[in-house]
Amino acid sequence: MRTDKSFSELWLKTIQFCETNDISIEVSHPITKRKRTQPTNLMNFHLETTTSANFDEQDQDVSEAYWRRTVYFPIIDTIINNLKFRFSTENLHMAKAIDSFMDTDFEKSQYFEKKLLLKCNEY
Repeated sequence: MRTDKSFSELWLKTIQFCETNDISIEVSHPITKRKRTQPTNLMNFHLETTTSANFDEQDQDVSEAYWRRTVYFPIIDTIINNLKFRFSTENLHMAKAIDSFMDTDFEKSQYFEKKLLLKCNEY
């Protein structure tokens, strides 16, 4: 899901939906008050990254690139991280132990009982 291809598929569906429902997805940017220039100490160097002088209207986050970078990927990353935490090996082991405890299968629920005893001993 966290690929440019999957985003492109979703983006096409989003464009169609927005056109059908007359929804604007354009991103408005504040107008810069001054012209950006190349820093003088970098004038005689070949740069492999962009500087503020390279920042023009085409480089601004317009529609697809903006939504991909600021919305789609951060949301996907958050979902993946939460799923990893929620379904970690320890959490799944605990859930199975609690389920066994509730089914009165005390042999399989020993992991839960040990954790419960540790917590009780803390108090």
